[in-house]
Amino acid sequence: MAPEGVEQRRPHLLMVPLEEQGHFVVYVQLLYYLSRFDIRVTVCSTTKRNRELAELQSRGAFKDLDLRLEDAFFESDAATRANQVGATPALWTVVSDMNDQFKPYLSRLLDEQDPDAKPSFMLADFFLTWAQEAADKLNIPRYMMFTTPAWAAWSTMTGKVENWEARPDDPVTPPGMFSMRIGDCLPPKLPSLVDFRDAAGLLCNSFEELEGGMTDALRALIQKHPTSSGKVTKVLPIGPMLRLPGNPDPDAVEHGSSDCLKWLDLQAPASVLYVALGTQAKVGVETFAAIAQGLEASGVPFLWALRLSPGAEDLSSVLLPAFIERTKGRGFVETKFAPQLQILNHPSTGGHLSHCGWNSTIESICTGVPVISLPLHGDQPLNARSVPCLCQLSLSYGSFAVVRCMILLSAFLPTDLSLISRKNWRKRNLHAEAGMCRALAEMFKTGLTIPKPNGVLAGDDVLQSIRSVMLGEEGLQLRRNAQGLKKAARASQEEGGSSNINVKCFVEEVLASVS
Repeated sequence: MAPEGVEQRRPHLLMVPLEEQGHFVVYVQLLYYLSRFDIRVTVCSTTKRNRELAELQSRGAFKDLDLRLEDAFFESDAATRANQVGATPALWTVVSDMNDQFKPYLSRLLDEQDPDAKPSFMLADFFLTWAQEAADKLNIPRYMMFTTPAWAAWSTMTGKVENWEARPDDPVTPPGMFSMRIGDCLPPKLPSLVDFRDAAGLLCNSFEELEGGMTDALRALIQKHPTSSGKVTKVLPIGPMLRLPGNPDPDAVEHGSSDCLKWLDLQAPASVLYVALGTQAKVGVETFAAIAQGLEASGVPFLWALRLSPGAEDLSSVLLPAFIERTKGRGFVETKFAPQLQILNHPSTGGHLSHCGWNSTIESICTGVPVISLPLHGDQPLNARSVPCLCQLSLSYGSFAVVRCMILLSAFLPTDLSLISRKNWRKRNLHAEAGMCRALAEMFKTGLTIPKPNGVLAGDDVLQSIRSVMLGEEGLQLRRNAQGLKKAARASQEEGGSSNINVKCFVEEVLASVS
């Protein structure tokens, strides 16, 4: 508390995100929530991203938030920043460049005489390994933002995985967890545990009901490595962040606000497969051809969000004109902006063929839409393997309890299955529950992954996956399970829910940073 007669300094949160859409969007979602608190927030980003925030402000977003925008970073060459397999060295070039570009702003902050102009707390993207040094110079706490699930935070913190490229199919079993492929871990050049020891905490865009066992294991790992001050880095899943209070209603259904939504309005309920493979990764012509073959043969209505790459003159440079003609009316190809959340929320949408980037996975969970997974790189393969194996355990409990554990498969059927217990589970029931989970893994799914034998995607495999999700009894069961998971996601952000409690804990730390 400030001495009597001295005005209390306001908490000042400095946000330092990466500019990539998948990273930046979660900071925007957090800003909506922070608008209800007496906090000053400075977003340190690129001119382009800050203009987007200013545009949102002009339309009434964050209206009660004291938001400052600092153009500290330059937009990078899109080709350099391309988020594709093998792009890790390019990413670290970007991270290093951001460090250099941040230094003049840091010097200004260190010389600043106005206490309110200096931040009292920092929240920085987990890729920005230099952020802790900056926080130390400012003498403020730093939280790390993981825009990923908790498993990715754990994988990152284990440090380098030996021979990752040489042995991608070999299993690795983290202590007390489940078996996974080395190739499904994050690239080995990500930050190691050393980079986390002085962080006050980390936020991740997940929720306890989805990854409770993994977050417990992550906390146990961190418990063994306290900060230099003796404190233990906090682990706070606060997702799904698009459901944080103050955000636009993720359950809202829009009709007719764009051409693709107008087309959806004309389709039967739960009949349309939405196809979207993200905006970052480069997708080969062969992959497009296989997807097109499967879509055409399935007879299922589809909405395909297909952003043309720079230099592409029209759709015929990616898809055969004959395919476009033969599926005319049954299919809609959106080459401009596709409002993904509105598409997934639309009653006509019955499935999502996705690259399984984490934000897309979260949006599918929040809208209750089953997923057909076609992972491309990064965290996507493991996200994809997680989706089919989120087991519903409410059958024998008499109350709603979805996804009390995450079961990961090294293949479609589990050969080495382990159950990660929640704190409130009775130890004497673990073996019985593990057996039940193993059985339910085959019965209760929220999606499936398209097989790619020898790394090659075949149109027939796409066809079979589409039929499984969109047609028949299996698809109906997938939708029922996806709706159950949607309820769990909503409950986590309601008053007293796990993410609601965790995000309040984070805000309390920010508020206390000036006391």
